[in-house]
Amino acid sequence: MILYGAGGHGEVVFENLLMQGEIVRAVFDDDEALTDFRGLPVRHAYDPKFLSHEKMIISVGSNTARRSLVRRIKHAFGKAIDRNATVRPTASLGNGIMVMAGAIVQSQADIGNHVIVNTGAVVEHHVLLGDYVHVGPGAVVCGNVTVGEGALIGANATILPGLRIGEWAVIGAGSVVTKDVEIGEKVAGNPARKI
Repeated sequence: MILYGAGGHGEVVFENLLMQGEIVRAVFDDDEALTDFRGLPVRHAYDPKFLSHEKMIISVGSNTARRSLVRRIKHAFGKAIDRNATVRPTASLGNGIMVMAGAIVQSQADIGNHVIVNTGAVVEHHVLLGDYVHVGPGAVVCGNVTVGEGALIGANATILPGLRIGEWAVIGAGSVVTKDVEIGEKVAGNPARKI
């Protein structure tokens, strides 16, 4: 496996992969000040021919940065699913997805590409998460919710059943979302209100 991203999120994904028995063979990062990551040299110039047989994970927490990297990288993407996560067999998982320790992805959930379901987050039944979504630590996305591309659901936020969260919306940490959130809208509070 190859990681692209040698920051804090990369550390978590690295350990996640080790616990799965995966070997991280190379690490890329655009920050030229980073030279070493867990004993591996950090590479700065991406070459699609380098370890082209290995799958890659974009191990960057920022939704916009993941999207930007995916658009310029020509590589097959893998999955990083922590062995302490629960993913039901009828859930559908996209490429490049990261499901962290203690996270739960329930029946019939449909998770897009390059999504992060962070530590202890819950994605309930029949939820649709678009590409590049980040469900923060401890967040709960109740059943039949649709979350648009690139949306960020903050730590410990709760999205009530049947709602729609627009593309690139931001849900503040600890918020309780009781109504639909528009594209690009930022909400916070209990109940969540536009900010």
